[in-house]
Amino acid sequence: MKTLFRFFAVFCAAVAMILSFSSCSKDSVKEKKLVGKWKSESYKYYEYDKDGNVVYEESEYYTGDDYYVFDFNEDGSGFMITSDDGDMDSTPCTWVLVEGKLTVTVKIGSYSDNMTFALESVSATKAVLVDSEVESDGTSWKEEYVFKKSFWREPWVARSELPRNGLETDPKQRCRKC
Repeated sequence: MKTLFRFFAVFCAAVAMILSFSSCSKDSVKEKKLVGKWKSESYKYYEYDKDGNVVYEESEYYTGDDYYVFDFNEDGSGFMITSDDGDMDSTPCTWVLVEGKLTVTVKIGSYSDNMTFALESVSATKAVLVDSEVESDGTSWKEEYVFKKSFWREPWVARSELPRNGLETDPKQRCRKC
């Protein structure tokens, strides 16, 4: 009887461990991948007619002094860093991922703005965010943003213009794992 009880106890413990490891949602795995600094790489915009045919298309690749950086912390806080012809601005933000939708809330004084994107894909080095809408007349549009993960302070970020808890400034600590 004791052997049967021990077997049952070990079996229950094993099942509990399996369930606890497999209960991680896809969003929590994606959240872990999103933590870090993401520099904009490209932007694509499409307009569609009622039948879904592309009627207008535009694309832009971020090079030089025009780009965006999302710096996402594990606690849901972060910064949105923008550079327009080299003029940099760092704005605090919060972020949350729920059911594949990434919502970034940018706060400027008492004003806040929510940006919601579908997280189309995320890997260790690349994230694709999509915003789209179907208009009342049946036409639609779609915006696609591609971001590249940055593991160290890139030369495009001036040390003096970094947020206090933003991108690393010590060249000896270029990698979080170093």
